[in-house]
Amino acid sequence: MRLYGFIAMAGVLLASAVQAQPVAAPEAQPVAAPGPPIVKGDWTFPDWKQAQAYYPQAALNAKVQGRATIDCEVEPHGRLTSCVVVSETPEGYGFGAAAAALFIRYAFVEPASVEGGIQPGSHKIMSINFVV
Repeated sequence: MRLYGFIAMAGVLLASAVQAQPVAAPEAQPVAAPGPPIVKGDWTFPDWKQAQAYYPQAALNAKVQGRATIDCEVEPHGRLTSCVVVSETPEGYGFGAAAAALFIRYAFVEPASVEGGIQPGSHKIMSINFVV
């Protein structure tokens, strides 16, 4: 019985020693500067018929469906410009380029609906599913 008491006491002492170790404070991480504002307001987006006209031909021929996400700058008058493809699935069929062309042509925000107005560098992130 003495052996068990000794082992139990050693475990308590060891646990106390481990708990008594000082813990270093985590290093402060730099705060990232805020990015350009994302425009919220009354948006008009392409309808299904408009989207079908921009379906990538190679994907249409192969009956491949896809998805694209783009990030576009918003001009002061509410139109989109300078779109960058954030992602497209599957790659190689042109869904990203099609989405960019489609949204630049048909999507816009009513400038008066944007609280504080459209600021320089404002942008909008949008996704679309292309379905055969």
